[in-house]
Amino acid sequence: MSFLLVVVLLFFSSSCSVSSHQYYVSDDCSSVTQSPCNPLSMYAGDMSQYNNTIFCFIGTTNISSYVFNMTAVMNITLHGLDQSPSIHCNKESIIVYDSSLISISSLTIHCSIDISSSRNITITNSSFILMAAYSNITFINAFDVKVLSSVFIAYVINIEYNPLTVCSNELPHYSLILTNVTLNNSSTMELLVDHGTSYNISITFDYVDFSNYTLSPSLFLSD
Repeated sequence: MSFLLVVVLLFFSSSCSVSSHQYYVSDDCSSVTQSPCNPLSMYAGDMSQYNNTIFCFIGTTNISSYVFNMTAVMNITLHGLDQSPSIHCNKESIIVYDSSLISISSLTIHCSIDISSSRNITITNSSFILMAAYSNITFINAFDVKVLSSVFIAYVINIEYNPLTVCSNELPHYSLILTNVTLNNSSTMELLVDHGTSYNISITFDYVDFSNYTLSPSLFLSD
């Protein structure tokens, strides 16, 4: 069952291109002809030094015994370059916090992802596949999010909007867009809208396929 859902939620009150560097990422750089190439662990220690950077993933990348944490960064792209680029996690997660202009494209990801207090997040042409006992992707106060042409297999998707501190008379407007998204194999989605009157949020689901959904998707609205 595919359907088109457009939800526009408006609450009114008072409230508060840069050229990029490019790096190649692989667990086996000996087979990669492009340079510079390193395992992801070489970059993950301090991601703030890699603003305005494209990371091109080749082959398999395993995140183990370190944290891939993108905190207070801007304009970072994770892009799959060859035919089967993938990121695998054991118990680790990918974390995005207080960041903007983060893009994930053409990757297969076997990790939980936590995105919070961030803006301009784009996920394109990617697959998220359960490999451990539990995998989820969580958006908490992640604004201007686009998920396009992507598949979730046995994933839990949590999207949550909470109030922001009122700091000006200008009412911000943010968006959430899901287009050509498929949820398979008991994937679940929960959307909680509880942001009060601190900003406007428009939500668009355009051709989101829940045909293998065991339960109806959950939408929670609060005053």
